[in-house]
Amino acid sequence: MLNLATLRPPSRLPDDNLQDLHALCQSVPVGNMAEIGVYKGGSAWVLYQTTELNGSKLFLFATFKGFTEELYDTTESHWKGMFSDTSVSEVQDWMPNAVLCPGIFPSSFSLDALAVPAL
Repeated sequence: MLNLATLRPPSRLPDDNLQDLHALCQSVPVGNMAEIGVYKGGSAWVLYQTTELNGSKLFLFATFKGFTEELYDTTESHWKGMFSDTSVSEVQDWMPNAVLCPGIFPSSFSLDALAVPAL
């Protein structure tokens, strides 16, 4: 069980879901992981605990500045500027060995980023 009482980034997911995510991470083969849509890094931090333990890498894909004009959709419950109270440096401070890929996925995906060797 992951100790969620430790200092960690905020998450929009309830602790029960984070514990479930941690259990799932323990049941998959060792390897690199990725998260698309990071916000402040709460659920990514759970993935990061696993990748740090097994010597693999975590790739994080997000704008790291909230929903931009390109992501704005008036038919959804998301709006321009939503999740804008975050940054690359804020997330990187929580997970210094993670590979952050700023931009709008999939255009932020790069084979060069994947070439980063595991620890």
